[in-house]
Amino acid sequence: MTTEQYLHIFFQGSDLLETDDEDSICIGTMLPIYSPAGVERLMQYHTALIDEALTLPHLSALDTVTLLAMRGITYHEFCTVLFDTTIKAQDFHLYSALRCMFFSSDKERREKLFYTITRDWNGYERLLAQMLQPFHSLIFQFLFEDES
Repeated sequence: MTTEQYLHIFFQGSDLLETDDEDSICIGTMLPIYSPAGVERLMQYHTALIDEALTLPHLSALDTVTLLAMRGITYHEFCTVLFDTTIKAQDFHLYSALRCMFFSSDKERREKLFYTITRDWNGYERLLAQMLQPFHSLIFQFLFEDES
């Protein structure tokens, strides 16, 4: 996907003006990550694409790991699935949000998530940045670095 496509999806979710055709005044710029509705829309679209690609037949183990590393998570998954203590390690493979975190045990999930990340938008921003920066630089740059 291109930055323009990400921007279009982001604008649809955030209800921000996509063109200058409407009456408006520019009062500045902002990073996309500061618009929760736009970020959620973009991440819903992105994670759905990755999840669909993960169902393709004949994916190698390397392809599967690469797709999971690029996936990221939605804010809804962050608030619900990641912090759901009723989901045990043997069931992590049933939840894409937990699969892409590559946790191998409940203890590892507690140490890397529960004890270090706050369960709010700031915690989500931090975790999403950690997940996307090394494996999906285009979305990372779009959300966290590009104010245009």
